[in-house]
Amino acid sequence: MDGLSAAAGVIAVVQISGQVFDLCRTYYLEVKDARKDIKRLRDEVTSLQDVLANVADLADAPGSAKLSILGLLNRPDGPVQQCQTDLIGLVEKLEPWQGKDKMKQFGLRALKWPFSSKDVDKAITAIGRYKATFNLALTADHTTLALAIDKGVTELRRQVEATQAEIVNHRMDEHRDKIIRWLSATDPSSNHHAACKKRQPTTGEWLIKRADFEEWKRTQNSLLWLHGIRLSPSLLFLLVYQKSGCGKTILSSIIIEHMKAYCGSKPRLAVAYFYFDFNDTEKQNAANCVSSLIAQLCSQVVDLPEKLKELYKRCNDGKQEAAIHDLKSALALFAETKELDDIFIVTDALDECPKNKEKEFREELLELITEVKDWSTSNIHLLVTSRLEPDIEEALTPLLTARAISIQGSQVESDIKLHISSQLKTDPKLKQWPSEVKTEIEEALTAGANGMFRWVFCQLDVLRRCKKRDTLRNALRSLPKTLDETYERILINIDKENQQEARHALLWLAFSKRPLCIEEVAEAAVIDPERDTPFDPEERLLDPCNNILEILGSLITLSSESLHSNASDDGSDYGLDHLPCGEIRFAHFSVYEYLVSERIKDSKALEFGVTAMVANHFIAESCLLYILHYDGSESKTASLQDLECFPLLRYACQFWYTHAKSIPVGSQKSMDSVIFRLFLSDTALLSWLRVHRPDHPTDESFKILEDIGTPLYYASNIGSQTAVQLLLEHKADVDVKTEDGWTALHSAADNGHSAVVQLLLEHKADVDVKTKSGWTALHSAARCGHSAVVQLLLEHKADVDMKTEGGWTALHWAAGNGHSAVVQLLLEHKADIDVETWYGWTALHWAAENGHSA
Repeated sequence: MDGLSAAAGVIAVVQISGQVFDLCRTYYLEVKDARKDIKRLRDEVTSLQDVLANVADLADAPGSAKLSILGLLNRPDGPVQQCQTDLIGLVEKLEPWQGKDKMKQFGLRALKWPFSSKDVDKAITAIGRYKATFNLALTADHTTLALAIDKGVTELRRQVEATQAEIVNHRMDEHRDKIIRWLSATDPSSNHHAACKKRQPTTGEWLIKRADFEEWKRTQNSLLWLHGIRLSPSLLFLLVYQKSGCGKTILSSIIIEHMKAYCGSKPRLAVAYFYFDFNDTEKQNAANCVSSLIAQLCSQVVDLPEKLKELYKRCNDGKQEAAIHDLKSALALFAETKELDDIFIVTDALDECPKNKEKEFREELLELITEVKDWSTSNIHLLVTSRLEPDIEEALTPLLTARAISIQGSQVESDIKLHISSQLKTDPKLKQWPSEVKTEIEEALTAGANGMFRWVFCQLDVLRRCKKRDTLRNALRSLPKTLDETYERILINIDKENQQEARHALLWLAFSKRPLCIEEVAEAAVIDPERDTPFDPEERLLDPCNNILEILGSLITLSSESLHSNASDDGSDYGLDHLPCGEIRFAHFSVYEYLVSERIKDSKALEFGVTAMVANHFIAESCLLYILHYDGSESKTASLQDLECFPLLRYACQFWYTHAKSIPVGSQKSMDSVIFRLFLSDTALLSWLRVHRPDHPTDESFKILEDIGTPLYYASNIGSQTAVQLLLEHKADVDVKTEDGWTALHSAADNGHSAVVQLLLEHKADVDVKTKSGWTALHSAARCGHSAVVQLLLEHKADVDMKTEGGWTALHWAAGNGHSAVVQLLLEHKADIDVETWYGWTALHWAAENGHSA
């Protein structure tokens, strides 16, 4: 080996170590919370560079011994090659594009040091070993060096061979778990466990024992299923429909448990289920349903489909949600898999998947069922439960070749009678009545039930409150005939002194943006925006939790499920460590439906009726007033203790503006003065931000506030036209920057608030103002796919080819994130398609890397 060749490998390592040093310097400037570790690694790399430079000089030294030493260092698996491999690994983890999922969300301002202190310790130890070997080479002790290298290589090989299989298996399992967790964001098991607790041992046996149900399970290509059809060569479809309150969810839980036992006893079978739930917005759409079903199927197969792994990668390794069409394709993979002979899918309460003009979730779900029907190689057996609603009937009837099963008749009546009998034997209050009175109760409720479990439940709740035999018998003689009549009676019989609290609590339960704990509801119930003092702690209920349960009775239920399992729309948790475990919700969909129906307007309970607009206005104003009360309270400590003293505080701070955005702009005027009070008071604004920062929604409450923006910045961030207009009229400086260089325009553009962007531009906001990392509003809007905002910025002469640090343009971000409409807009405004980043990436490279062919 000649001197030049011998030195080449060492020089290559010197160059790579230089990359590590440069990257460490970038992180040192951008990342504040890891500077000690960054400096340690940077200094060790600098020391390595000095040693390597001396080793490279051996090539110029006279004598074959020196060249022989370089040859030993450069041998395959030798220290130079090992050092180079380790340094390349550091570079790959440190380079910005390796964190492209975060880059897409926040750009360089979200750069995060990728190593723990232990990781840095390991890297420094490894570099130290290489330095020791290279220093030994400088002594020119050929024999000692050769022995040291041989020993090091042998030990390295032994370690690699001993751990390689374990590492591979661990990584595969870890990768599999990550995919399943990503798909399991919505978990229906809480609904299932709750339903299982309510059933009696023999409830639903009439369906399980039916011959047609057995055939649905066992027979492929069969048309013998009564009330069901074969949708494809091995796809059977069973529609079970009910009227309201007839126990469909309990029946679904029985079917699911039966199928779990059935599939567990036979190989190559799988079962998956989903409960739609009007109480939980996460359980009301087709995408979450399909995602959950796929996750459950993943847990029942050995090997995940490769295309599913590719989908996970395309979604930034699970940092983004998959589109519904991709999820459908993923479900089809299981329908075609050779690993499973049959898949049984049970979906409960399809009617609780909402239908409205804004979100056609139910239509999407019905389309999915139709598509599943058309899968020619499907091995899916599908069971759906639903009320018989016109759109569902219209969509599913063409798919059926036999009558659907209606939950009514003697079988259901026997289940109801079984439930009544069980309650009379086990309920602490009901079981005290003499046997003849119990017989009267059983006969009256069985006769009046008309197939409705829910009706029976409500009547039993009324009877539990009876203290005298005459009172109980009067109740039995005047039983309401329908659920509507039942709810009307429950509402008008609430004590007059508690009716306002009841109205407020029901309104909050109907339109809250996430499930509420009982203490939150109790607190919300005593807020009245129309009072001179909207919230007075002296007006709190004496025993908030029990009082709310007593007031609302059978209209609500208290779940023992922890609220920690819930997540908000932006993906963050609610920080509910300081909230009780139970959540309060409507006992049944029919309660919510009655409160928002037109029917209630013609009843004696009309005061309890509510509309979405009225409810959102009421809740938004209540939240704001609660924040203002907290700001001025002598009890405020500005610490986590406040979340216990003010139970509604976190919800109020997180969701007031979400409710406000649900109100048409012209309908907010009565709330304007309250919004003004929040944004024109420095202390009130800080009180809000200490609990919840909308620009950093995952931050813990009462974290030390850093890089705080102006009131205009936060008004722009949440898209409040009212607050932005007010602040601009008060001469707010439109171009004030945060510490990181973000302005109100950046904030509005990043969140897609086009009306606010328009307002800011009309007030001469600098359209090309840059953050410290070189981001303009156009970069932010393009990254997020906000085409309306991009259009506005371009119309106001935004520089289409402006580069961020690293050389990224708006076109890079739009193309990399697959926002084709934005890409088209940028190209129409002459964006340079060939511009390269510092790393030589064009927009086309970035799009291809992320699987965006368009």
